[in-house]
Amino acid sequence: MKLAGALIPLLFLHAAHASGPLRACGAQKGLSIGGIGLVDNRASAIAKLGKPKRIGSYRGEDDGGVYTGSVLVYPQLEINVDASRGIERIASLGAGATLPYGLKQGMSVQQTADTLHFMPEGVDGDGAAVLPVCQSDSDAEVRLHFKRGALESVEIIEVGP
Repeated sequence: MKLAGALIPLLFLHAAHASGPLRACGAQKGLSIGGIGLVDNRASAIAKLGKPKRIGSYRGEDDGGVYTGSVLVYPQLEINVDASRGIERIASLGAGATLPYGLKQGMSVQQTADTLHFMPEGVDGDGAAVLPVCQSDSDAEVRLHFKRGALESVEIIEVGP
């Protein structure tokens, strides 16, 4: 009976894997890059990180209309701040940024997959994997970018209205 109980979950795992890569989700706890999370705002980001080395701006348009924002650029990260919604994107830019979930730049796809409990086959041909954020009231996601099989950068993005 113990053997049957152990094999049943494996059958479901095999069936799910055969139909496509399993997608995990990223936990809300620990969801920040360089100490900045989506719950922060422009003022708190600057208070935590100091004056950015550069401030840019962006303008876009979608079904909801025109939106504008600023981009705070620091040596290890970039933060997009929507004028009305607050922080909507945080991206690591190179070595030195503290990544979420204990990830480290340079980790292999397999190490990253083992850490976040997703199937390595979930990485697309461009070297990216997208994980939704678990039990989130918003449409937040974590985007992992790999180059030559190693983790190069991480983005946390608030998508949607």
